[in-house]
Amino acid sequence: MQEKDDVFGKEEEQVSPADVSFDSLSLYFQDIRSAKLLTAEEEQELARRTAQGDDAARKRMIVSNLRLVVKVAKRYMGQGLPLLDLIEEGNIGLIKAVERFKPEKGCRFSTYAVLWIRQSIERGLASQSRTVRLPAHVVGDLRRMIRVTRTLTQRLGREPLLEELTKEMGVEADYMTRLMMAVRKATSIESPLDEDERYHLADILTEEEQPGPFSVTEHMELVKLVTSWLELLSPPEKAVIKLRFGLRDGEPKTLEAIGEMFGVTRERIRQIEVKALKRLRKVMEQRDLILLEDVIP
Repeated sequence: MQEKDDVFGKEEEQVSPADVSFDSLSLYFQDIRSAKLLTAEEEQELARRTAQGDDAARKRMIVSNLRLVVKVAKRYMGQGLPLLDLIEEGNIGLIKAVERFKPEKGCRFSTYAVLWIRQSIERGLASQSRTVRLPAHVVGDLRRMIRVTRTLTQRLGREPLLEELTKEMGVEADYMTRLMMAVRKATSIESPLDEDERYHLADILTEEEQPGPFSVTEHMELVKLVTSWLELLSPPEKAVIKLRFGLRDGEPKTLEAIGEMFGVTRERIRQIEVKALKRLRKVMEQRDLILLEDVIP
């Protein structure tokens, strides 16, 4: 008769998530170690080909810079996400950098890419921390509010008023206001500034709530940069944008609230906002969105 171990195999050892993560990291590090680093000339050539739609050039740019992501991600360890997750978030930023890099600007790709990598990692950390803090019932109410808002918008042909949302959901006005602020905070920087959704406020603003360990200086420089761009707007446009996106006190305001502050209709505020965003879009196009090599050494 065969021994039990011969039939069923030896009992497997329990493997902890940490061991799995370590093994995954080890394999990943082995894979990216063989990727050849690019010279400045190769960067320029691959970037030009990427802009022309060459997928092979795009992939090589990404693979050749994966070690840069690891280097940046390691500086964020101990802030709430495992290193492997930090690397995954950073890789998203790297891909954005590859797709938006313009070699004619004269800077090395790594200088440009680090900004996108940091931004992506910091957003991932901020998103994770917000998710942990929100109770399950609040998350459920937020999802329901978004669904109700979409339904009412289709039914009414316009954005619903606070009173209409409150009545439809059957909750208190104060609670509804807090829900709206939570959604506005989470989505305002993702709002597109152009019809093609190429540019977003998130492209020029970093996460204010939880800056990374070495991003405070960059954050202050970004704030200065955005503030200088806002100075190109008219006083009404500047005021509306600051209030609408929470750039004044961290609390984004609704069209209705801003209208009440200035004694005009929400439609008038919407018109001012649209005009201001179009003007900001032109500024971004002219200045390549985040030419931070001119701002940050």
